[in-house]
Amino acid sequence: MENSKDLPCYVGFDNEHCTGCGGCVKACPTKAIRIKEGKSLLLVDNCIGCGLCINVCPQGCITPTTIPAQAFKETQFPIIFVAPVLYSQFRDATPGEVLKGLKAMGFKHTVDMSYFFTLFKRATEQHLKNISKTLEGRPVISTMCPVVLRLIACRFPSLIDLLHPVLRPVSVMVKDVAAFIASHHKIDLKDISIFYLNPCPTKMNPKGSSLPHGSPYSTRAIGINQIYGELNKHIKTIQDSPPDRSLDPVFEFEEPPTGKSLLWGISGGETAESTIKNKLCISGMNETLEYLEKIELGLFKEYDFIEFKTCREGCVGGSLCAVDKYVAKNNLQQHVNRAEARERHRDHLLKDLYAEERFFDKLTSSKMEKLFGQRKEPLSIDDLTRINQILKQLPGFNCAACGAPDCPTFAEDVIRGRACISECPPLKTSEDHTKGEKS
Repeated sequence: MENSKDLPCYVGFDNEHCTGCGGCVKACPTKAIRIKEGKSLLLVDNCIGCGLCINVCPQGCITPTTIPAQAFKETQFPIIFVAPVLYSQFRDATPGEVLKGLKAMGFKHTVDMSYFFTLFKRATEQHLKNISKTLEGRPVISTMCPVVLRLIACRFPSLIDLLHPVLRPVSVMVKDVAAFIASHHKIDLKDISIFYLNPCPTKMNPKGSSLPHGSPYSTRAIGINQIYGELNKHIKTIQDSPPDRSLDPVFEFEEPPTGKSLLWGISGGETAESTIKNKLCISGMNETLEYLEKIELGLFKEYDFIEFKTCREGCVGGSLCAVDKYVAKNNLQQHVNRAEARERHRDHLLKDLYAEERFFDKLTSSKMEKLFGQRKEPLSIDDLTRINQILKQLPGFNCAACGAPDCPTFAEDVIRGRACISECPPLKTSEDHTKGEKS
């Protein structure tokens, strides 16, 4: 496999127990997985961390590349970043109790990411007001889902110019929070360890993540399902015990989310209660691929903003969540009904940050390649001609018996030196049958 060791991968393969069923090969949206010798799983293109292969593997042979759930207890000053999707995993616990539960587990500080999501929403509203009203640059594509970013980098590079130039909240808040906490406690940045609770494998590989490289502090990810059981126990203890003031919020970003900022865990939450009227909200991998193809064809220019989430129903549908996505969605909606509705950011602060271009980071092809890994070498005209010639020899069953997801991909593998045409079982059977008839 060419350069397979250098490719970012957000999952791990258990070749020993793989049965070679091919489900993962068919499910992968970037056609990155191959099966060789009946069971050996190999990565030949960029993994985008969507987790679909995890969901479809009947043997459980594909797992996210996580760290042990208790690893944070071995660090000097662990901080946990909490996305709204975590609150959806608990029906009877308030977001405040969930945050206190994380502190009871041993995290020094909890950071409610919806605090920064609100900044992102307001910056997005201002950006859409300021850009030209012509159809050029439309629709603006949300960059909130890292999987969508990688998908566009791998399969739809022509859409890079449509990506939202406002920095993703994680890019803004990590540096700010780490610096603030280090200054407050008078400690070095290198003493801080930042952990993310993930609903999907998207941040499980630091090399392929969108986190800043070369940071003095470490950044690691833990799956929500890894800590769910222990966190649930701590929450119940908190609910049954007298209030513990040591678990109360210390900083503003530690306070529980307010109002509809909780909805960021589901599809449509990114623009909920925003001034953005002309928008579409798409969820699910198949739907995301379908609409990206349509945008590539020039459709939907009349829309200002399109939010994509590759997980069905949004982040609540992530492969590392602990509860059913529809149950989680209902839980979030109930939390919204009970939560206090108030504005967490002052208007003048937001305007000042916007004027300073604090939020902006224009994504380019070279930057996307640096963030999300190498791209395939382009094929020459001669290569494309040879691929068509090979396709004429193949039976066209798209059966994946060769270990590739379909015949065109297998033909490309042959040209790239990843496979031999003799590895197509139906073709070999057909040739053997023909030889038998002639004899």
